[in-house]
Amino acid sequence: MTDRVRTSTEEIDLVILNTSVSEFWKKESPVILVEAKNQKKKTDKNDVVQFRSKIKNRSGRAKLGIIVSSASFTRTVREELLRSSEGDTVIITLLLSDIIERCSDFEAFIIEKWKEAVTS
Repeated sequence: MTDRVRTSTEEIDLVILNTSVSEFWKKESPVILVEAKNQKKKTDKNDVVQFRSKIKNRSGRAKLGIIVSSASFTRTVREELLRSSEGDTVIITLLLSDIIERCSDFEAFIIEKWKEAVTS
């Protein structure tokens, strides 16, 4: 796991190298990106568009991304995720408060959110 990766064109909050032996996670991409939105305003569709670009810029090695918001998400985020769901990139949206609440069963929680993301 690496935090705050800066390239000449972008910053990535967290890069997770997926080396899991779990059957579920072995099927995911070798690189998982996490974007943290620690701000008072809600995370909006422009944040999702920029994050999707960061995922696409990983030479095909990243296909799963997680956006964590401390505030919430606008309605346009859900619309953007539906509109851009034709490829193999999956973006999971999480509220920081939900992560704190579900930390004791985080893997089950993240799998639930993954299922929501791919079936919505």
